[in-house]
Amino acid sequence: MALIDNVDLLNQIFDGFVPCNARKAPTVKQWNINHTALTNVIKSNNYGGIINEKYVCIDCDDPASINMVTDVVKTQKLNCLAIKTTKGVHFYFKNEKKQATK
Repeated sequence: MALIDNVDLLNQIFDGFVPCNARKAPTVKQWNINHTALTNVIKSNNYGGIINEKYVCIDCDDPASINMVTDVVKTQKLNCLAIKTTKGVHFYFKNEKKQATK
């Protein structure tokens, strides 16, 4: 498990990015089609990623859930990327079955 800030890796996990408002809602119409590169939105305080279906994200916003997921990752020796957010941690796992739910 690693805490990183790596643009190349983020571009592998996400198909694109969209600007968002303060409530984290996309500010562009057809955001699933009209997404852009991270470099175009990173200067904004609010943006969202369109996750690639090859990955699964678990979003933890409280210490108890962060600790629980961290414990599972460690005890099960799972490969995981953990990225700190303003509220908590996003845990990214490779989706081996490649069946995305949207």
